[in-house]
Order: sequence, then C-alpha cells, then structure tokens
Amino acid sequence: MTKFEDYQAHEIKEYWIVDPSAQVIEQYVLHSKRYELIFKGKNGSITSTAIKNFTLPVAAIFDKKLANQALASFSN
Repeated sequence: MTKFEDYQAHEIKEYWIVDPSAQVIEQYVLHSKRYELIFKGKNGSITSTAIKNFTLPVAAIFDKKLANQALASFSN
C-alpha cells in the first residue's frame, strides 16, 4: 500500500504532494472516502481545508524567506 492509499484508507482529510525539483504542489482533499485533486501548480496560493485560516503562496514552500513571512502572518 502506498502512502497515498494509506492516508486515504485512514481518512486523512487533506494530503499535499510537494515536488521540490519541479516546485509543484498537488493538493488532495478527501471526499466520500476518496481523494480528489483540487489544486496542482507552482503559482498562486494554496489554502488548506484541514487547517483553519491557513493560506500561503506556493512559492513560500520553496523559499525560506517567503516561508518565514507567510508563517509570521498565520493565525489559527
């Protein structure tokens, strides 16, 4: 069983796959016990469905300075 299938079987609400070499993120959300791809990209922002008020620019995942700025403004 892959990690993807395992998380789906255990009903983990949200799953992100991060490809650092391509700087792309895929965001999957659990709907009816199956993951649905709701975001795939390297531009724009990504919003968590599992963590309230958590949105960050995709670029912040790959850039430490942007990550620190995004996390400093996060409030749960």
